Amino acid sequence: MRFTISIIFVFSFNLLCYSQLQIEYSVKYFTKKRVDSEKNENYRNLLEPSVKVLNSSSGILNVCDNQSYFSIIPENGADLANVVLAKVLIENSSWLSSADESGNVDRRFKRLVVADYNTNKWKIGNEAKIIAGYSCLKATKKLSFTEYPNLDRDLEVWFTPDIAVDSGLRDAIGLPGLILYYNDQQWEFVASEIIEKDNCNITLPINEKISFTESNKEASKRLKDKRSRSRNNN
Repeated sequence: MRFTISIIFVFSFNLLCYSQLQIEYSVKYFTKKRVDSEKNENYRNLLEPSVKVLNSSSGILNVCDNQSYFSIIPENGADLANVVLAKVLIENSSWLSSADESGNVDRRFKRLVVADYNTNKWKIGNEAKIIAGYSCLKATKKLSFTEYPNLDRDLEVWFTPDIAVDSGLRDAIGLPGLILYYNDQQWEFVASEIIEKDNCNITLPINEKISFTESNKEASKRLKDKRSRSRNNN
């Protein structure tokens, strides 16, 4: 009976001419470095509070006019003052995407850092599972960072064709349905709630676009120049 009700609800939902959807996700942040040894105790003491804050946060995706806007929102009352990693990652967690292009929002320079590393094709499987009440299909691809191969990783998502949204989530775009699960081996987002909203407004102060590769080169140059100035001052 529950499955029948879900099918009817999804069918009715697709018939609606919605102005905006808002999806809430749980957040899990994965650390690559092992922090369980005694010599890493100081590192662990710095890292664990940030991971705790990140994993108690929520991911919020707004979908509107063939665009998606995603951000991580800290839990109410979370103190970011002493958790530098969490603060930086949350401040830089915003993504704007469409069916053809996605990018991380660089608020400092008011620009979109376009993901030029997700050009590989999706592999869509036949396996299905229910997430947030919707039947989802699995899709995978390899994220290939041409000039930074050490950043290469696998991306796994689960999407529901029942909600025909192709603007995706973060750097996962171009699939025939709303993404309800995302895992790029650094972040995991699992949808818990989908809400239809009345108002539609995704307006960001974006002045320009730059590729991820070029943005990384700029950042490396700024760091090099900063170190050079520091040495000269000493």
